[in-house]
Amino acid sequence: MPISLAPRLDLRPTQTLIMTPQLMQAIKLLQLTNLELSAVIDKELEENPLLERAETDDDGPEPALSERPRAERDTDAAAPDDLPDAVVPADRDMAAIRQIGIDCMDSADFREGRNAFMEKRKPQFKGR
Repeated sequence: MPISLAPRLDLRPTQTLIMTPQLMQAIKLLQLTNLELSAVIDKELEENPLLERAETDDDGPEPALSERPRAERDTDAAAPDDLPDAVVPADRDMAAIRQIGIDCMDSADFREGRNAFMEKRKPQFKGR
Protein backbone atom coordinates (compact mmCIF):
# COMPACT_ATOMS: atom_id res chain seq x y z
CA MET A 1 0.00 0.00 0.00
CA PRO A 2 1.72 3.23 -1.17
CA ILE A 3 1.70 6.30 1.09
CA SER A 4 0.87 9.63 -0.55
CA LEU A 5 3.37 12.39 0.20
CA ALA A 6 1.72 15.07 -1.94
CA PRO A 7 1.40 18.54 -0.40
CA ARG A 8 -2.08 19.37 0.83
CA LEU A 9 -3.73 22.53 2.07
CA ASP A 10 -6.86 22.45 4.23
CA LEU A 11 -8.94 25.49 5.19
CA ARG A 12 -11.03 25.36 8.32
CA PRO A 13 -13.29 28.32 8.98
CA THR A 14 -13.19 29.46 12.59
CA GLN A 15 -14.73 32.37 14.40
CA THR A 16 -13.27 34.01 17.47
CA LEU A 17 -14.21 36.98 19.56
CA ILE A 18 -11.35 39.10 20.84
CA MET A 19 -12.25 41.11 23.91
CA THR A 20 -10.58 44.42 23.13
CA PRO A 21 -10.54 47.17 25.77
CA GLN A 22 -13.09 49.12 23.71
CA LEU A 23 -15.44 46.12 23.55
CA MET A 24 -15.16 45.52 27.29
CA GLN A 25 -15.88 49.21 27.97
CA ALA A 26 -18.89 49.16 25.61
CA ILE A 27 -20.33 46.06 27.28
CA LYS A 28 -19.87 47.64 30.71
CA LEU A 29 -21.44 50.96 29.70
CA LEU A 30 -24.44 49.40 27.92
CA GLN A 31 -25.44 47.63 31.14
CA LEU A 32 -25.61 50.85 33.18
CA THR A 33 -28.76 52.78 33.99
CA ASN A 34 -28.99 56.42 32.89
CA LEU A 35 -28.09 57.61 36.40
CA GLU A 36 -25.07 55.31 36.64
CA LEU A 37 -23.97 56.26 33.12
CA SER A 38 -24.18 59.94 34.00
CA ALA A 39 -22.03 59.34 37.08
CA VAL A 40 -19.41 57.46 35.02
CA ILE A 41 -19.33 60.27 32.44
CA ASP A 42 -18.94 62.93 35.16
CA LYS A 43 -16.10 60.93 36.75
CA GLU A 44 -14.31 60.54 33.40
CA LEU A 45 -14.71 64.27 32.69
CA GLU A 46 -13.12 65.09 36.06
CA GLU A 47 -10.22 62.64 35.64
CA ASN A 48 -9.31 63.45 32.02
CA PRO A 49 -8.63 67.15 31.27
CA LEU A 50 -8.76 66.48 27.50
CA LEU A 51 -12.43 65.51 27.65
CA GLU A 52 -15.21 68.08 27.60
CA ARG A 53 -18.98 67.82 27.62
CA ALA A 54 -20.60 68.48 24.23
CA GLU A 55 -23.01 71.39 23.98
CA THR A 56 -26.64 70.23 24.05
CA ASP A 57 -30.04 71.88 24.02
CA ASP A 58 -31.82 72.10 27.37
CA ASP A 59 -35.12 70.89 25.90
CA GLY A 60 -34.85 67.67 27.88
CA PRO A 61 -33.95 64.21 26.66
CA GLU A 62 -34.63 63.23 23.07
CA PRO A 63 -37.47 60.78 22.57
CA ALA A 64 -36.54 57.19 21.85
CA LEU A 65 -35.91 56.45 18.19
CA SER A 66 -39.07 54.33 17.96
CA GLU A 67 -41.17 57.20 19.41
CA ARG A 68 -40.19 59.69 16.70
CA PRO A 69 -42.00 60.10 13.38
CA ARG A 70 -40.79 57.71 10.67
CA ALA A 71 -39.39 60.50 8.46
CA GLU A 72 -37.25 61.74 11.35
CA ARG A 73 -36.01 58.19 12.11
CA ASP A 74 -35.05 57.69 8.45
CA THR A 75 -33.13 60.98 8.50
CA ASP A 76 -31.20 59.87 11.59
CA ALA A 77 -30.30 56.55 10.02
CA ALA A 78 -29.17 58.23 6.80
CA ALA A 79 -26.89 60.80 8.50
CA PRO A 80 -25.06 59.34 11.53
CA ASP A 81 -22.50 62.19 11.36
CA ASP A 82 -25.14 64.56 12.79
CA LEU A 83 -25.12 62.79 16.17
CA PRO A 84 -23.59 64.72 19.08
CA ASP A 85 -20.16 63.75 20.40
CA ALA A 86 -21.58 63.01 23.86
CA VAL A 87 -22.49 59.49 24.89
CA VAL A 88 -25.93 58.54 23.53
CA PRO A 89 -28.29 57.31 26.28
CA ALA A 90 -28.44 53.53 26.42
CA ASP A 91 -32.24 53.55 26.68
CA ARG A 92 -32.62 55.18 23.26
CA ASP A 93 -30.23 52.69 21.69
CA MET A 94 -31.96 49.74 23.31
CA ALA A 95 -35.38 50.95 22.14
CA ALA A 96 -34.07 51.12 18.57
CA ILE A 97 -32.49 47.66 18.83
CA ARG A 98 -35.69 46.26 20.33
CA GLN A 99 -37.76 47.71 17.46
CA ILE A 100 -35.38 46.27 14.85
CA GLY A 101 -35.71 42.86 16.49
CA ILE A 102 -39.49 43.10 16.53
CA ASP A 103 -39.57 44.15 12.86
CA CYS A 104 -37.26 41.28 11.90
CA MET A 105 -39.16 38.62 13.82
CA ASP A 106 -42.44 39.86 12.40
CA SER A 107 -41.37 39.23 8.79
CA ALA A 108 -42.65 36.43 6.57
CA ASP A 109 -39.06 35.38 5.82
CA PHE A 110 -38.29 34.97 9.52
CA ARG A 111 -41.35 32.76 10.00
CA GLU A 112 -40.43 30.75 6.88
CA GLY A 113 -36.85 30.29 8.11
CA ARG A 114 -38.01 29.18 11.55
CA ASN A 115 -40.57 26.75 10.09
CA ALA A 116 -38.04 25.36 7.59
CA PHE A 117 -35.55 24.82 10.41
CA MET A 118 -38.12 23.01 12.55
CA GLU A 119 -39.17 20.87 9.57
CA LYS A 120 -35.51 20.25 8.57
CA ARG A 121 -35.96 21.57 5.05
CA LYS A 122 -34.43 24.35 2.96
CA PRO A 123 -36.28 27.68 3.42
CA GLN A 124 -37.95 29.42 0.48
CA PHE A 125 -37.44 33.13 1.19
CA LYS A 126 -39.46 35.76 -0.67
CA GLY A 127 -37.69 38.91 0.49
CA ARG A 128 -40.47 40.01 2.85
